[in-house]
Amino acid sequence: MYAVLGIIKVKPEHLTAFIENVRNHARLSAGEAGCLRFDVLQDAVDPLTICLYEVFRSEADLERHRQQGYYSRWMEMSRGWRDASAYTRRVLHTLYPGDDAWR
Repeated sequence: MYAVLGIIKVKPEHLTAFIENVRNHARLSAGEAGCLRFDVLQDAVDPLTICLYEVFRSEADLERHRQQGYYSRWMEMSRGWRDASAYTRRVLHTLYPGDDAWR
């Protein structure tokens, strides 16, 4: 499995638009054959902090995801809504459930 955790700080004036549009992006992403999970989470203490937890079957599936037209549109649209200085991204190995459980 190829899991990615992205932590995004959204600029306050763009929070509503970000949330509306990231929900659509997540819905489209979750419909891809290689995407097993695409969660959008909002920090309970700091609502400007949004976490994306994505699980793909493989790194190649993530790369196919990035080639989708809606991905490019989403990235272009939301680029100015994000505080780039506060972004973090982690690639994770799933320990539980194991890879076989995702199939």
